[in-house]
Amino acid sequence: LTVVLVNNGGGGIFSFLPIANAMPEQQFTQLWATPQNVDLEGMCRAHGIPHQRASTPEEYQQALNSAWGLNRHSVVEVVTGRSANVDVHRMLQQRVRRATHAYLALRQLQQQQQQQ
Repeated sequence: LTVVLVNNGGGGIFSFLPIANAMPEQQFTQLWATPQNVDLEGMCRAHGIPHQRASTPEEYQQALNSAWGLNRHSVVEVVTGRSANVDVHRMLQQRVRRATHAYLALRQLQQQQQQQ
């Protein structure tokens, strides 16, 4: 089992809320994001669990390949930023929205053609 842990410093879910843009970033971080400074590598080491950290897609792929090659449980920590996380989610939501609209338009067209 390889656990992929997305580490955005903690509190990243709150960056999706409207409050994230309603106050200065430093204040938002202190009051809402409440960053966690946890040494995940140290925690894994204390429990004898192999740990690897990745911050790029290339490092992530290398870490996964390495972890899978261990043939035992391990942790791959993927370091991200809260704002980048929100940006990627919004981009994916927009793509899903466009694909859904295209599918529904195509389906409606097919239904109209079947009725003729």
